[in-house]
Amino acid sequence: MSVSPVTRVHLLFVQVFSGLLIGAMLPYWFSAMTMKSVGKAALAMVEEVRRQFATISGLMEGTARPDYRRCVEISTAVSHARFAVNGAR
Repeated sequence: MSVSPVTRVHLLFVQVFSGLLIGAMLPYWFSAMTMKSVGKAALAMVEEVRRQFATISGLMEGTARPDYRRCVEISTAVSHARFAVNGAR
């Protein structure tokens, strides 16, 4: 194990302060991006379920089966699309 030659961290240095600020911000930013993508995916899922109830007869009575595949496709596609950083697209 090697010993670091750093004995003090000066918070008044711009590089140190900005690094601490950005490092402290990153978990909140990723959490916000995750919550936003989950919210958009949930909204798309609710709209699809409403559409299926309106178009598939017998779904409310339990005699017809819903289109599960479409719901999974929506969940996956919306989650991947919304989690991408806007500048990276």
